[in-house]
Amino acid sequence: MVGFGLVRAMGGFDVSQAAATAAAGPAALFDIDVLAKAALFAGESMLSVAFAALAVDYALQQGWIKPRSGNAESALDAVLRDD
Repeated sequence: MVGFGLVRAMGGFDVSQAAATAAAGPAALFDIDVLAKAALFAGESMLSVAFAALAVDYALQQGWIKPRSGNAESALDAVLRDD
């Protein structure tokens, strides 16, 4: 889950740096305002994904939602398995 938050944060960082560079030139690439906004967006992204994961886990424990039916093997396990 943290990986998804990081990917979302890096996308926002890329967009904010591209916008700053387009507006003020290459000197704005590492401007403190641009970096601060990107860091804030990264923190927000990771926290929102973490809270969503906690909410889904809690809902599963309470029985409000059911786990996916079908094969219990995760997609990652299938990829990493040596057949």
